[in-house]
Amino acid sequence: MGNAKGKPDFNELSKGTKFSAKELNTFFDNFKKDFPQGKIDKNQFEVLYKKMFGTEGDAKEFCGLVFEQYDADHSGYIDFKEFILTLSIASRGTKDEKLLWAFRLYDRDHSGFLTENEIVQVLTVSLHSIFYYLNIMCYIELI
Repeated sequence: MGNAKGKPDFNELSKGTKFSAKELNTFFDNFKKDFPQGKIDKNQFEVLYKKMFGTEGDAKEFCGLVFEQYDADHSGYIDFKEFILTLSIASRGTKDEKLLWAFRLYDRDHSGFLTENEIVQVLTVSLHSIFYYLNIMCYIELI
């Protein structure tokens, strides 16, 4: 999927994403600039996630869940291909693609079914992030 310089085949990768080869090349150059080792760990992902989506507050737990979705090969890192495939769905995917991605986020045991426990787990983590942010904002207003 790449050449001797380590660059992916952008024409091939564009077939699996909603990005053109030119866009992928730009994304790759920025990815390598920001992550010279060619991969993102969980801590780096949390910083990146907050930057990309403007998330405030304590997003560590939620980012951990999202990180697992990006990390398709379960290596503990997100490489460029994993990053761009998920970014493609998040930014330009159809409603069905986004819904499937969200379903997989909730389907913690990969059974193809959502249990009450899985739904509660993801909602709890999501609400924890929201409430943390709201508490900080209330505290700031009191000062």
